[in-house]
Amino acid sequence: MSIETRDLLEICERLPAAQVSEVADFARFLLAKQDDAAWERIIAENKPRPKLDQFLKAALAEGSEPLDDAAFERKSRR
Repeated sequence: MSIETRDLLEICERLPAAQVSEVADFARFLLAKQDDAAWERIIAENKPRPKLDQFLKAALAEGSEPLDDAAFERKSRR
C-alpha cells in the first residue's frame, strides 16, 4: 500500500461519514476526468477511421431522425 493510500485512509477514518462520502465522490470525479482525458487524446489522434467515417456518412444520409439499433442492424446487413 502506498503512502498516499495510507494517508487517505487515515484521513477518512477521522472524518464523519458524510465527509467520507464526499471524499469518495471527489475521487470518482477525478477518475472520470482522467478517463475523459484519455478519450480526448484518442479522439484527437490524426489517423484515418474509415469505419467511423462510413457510419457517420450513413447516419447523416438518413436525416435528422434519431438512430436506433434496428436501423443500424438493417444497414450493416446490406
